[in-house]
Amino acid sequence: MMDYYFSAASDAAALSAKDLPAGPAPGSDGFLSVEAKGVIACPHLEQLVSIATGNIGNSLVPELSTLWPSSPEASSESDLEPGPSIMRLPDSLRDALGEVVMTQQIAAAWANELWDYDLTDAERVGTEIIQLAKAAKAEHKSLYWWMEI
Repeated sequence: MMDYYFSAASDAAALSAKDLPAGPAPGSDGFLSVEAKGVIACPHLEQLVSIATGNIGNSLVPELSTLWPSSPEASSESDLEPGPSIMRLPDSLRDALGEVVMTQQIAAAWANELWDYDLTDAERVGTEIIQLAKAAKAEHKSLYWWMEI
C-alpha cells in the first residue's frame, strides 16, 4: 500500500500523476508531495484536525472527489487488478490542516489513531502534510490523495 498527498493547480494536472512511473512520489517532477503510507484522508487527516482543534466535525467522505479511475466499473479482467486511485480533498480540509500547529502532544494522540506509526513518524508525517496544506493554499492549489494497494 502506498499513499501520497500532493498539490496540483487543477484536476487535469493531478491526473498527470498517473503517467509517472512512481506516481507523485516526493521528488517527482512537477509535484510537491508527502509520502504518508497508511494515512487515509478520511478518517486520519480529519482526526489530526480534530485532535488539534478539539472539534469533531462531520465526515468529509462525501466531499472526496474520485478523479481516477474515472469509473468503478471494470470493462475487462485486467481492469480488476488493483491500481492507483487519485482523489481530490475538499479545500476545507486543506485549510483546516494548514491551521494545525503540530506538537508532541498532538503527534502522540494522532499516532494512536494510525497503523504502525510511533510518535516520531506521526510528528514527521503530520508536519509534512501541514506544510503541504499551507503551501497549497498559498498557491491556490488543491490537495490530492494518491492511493495504491
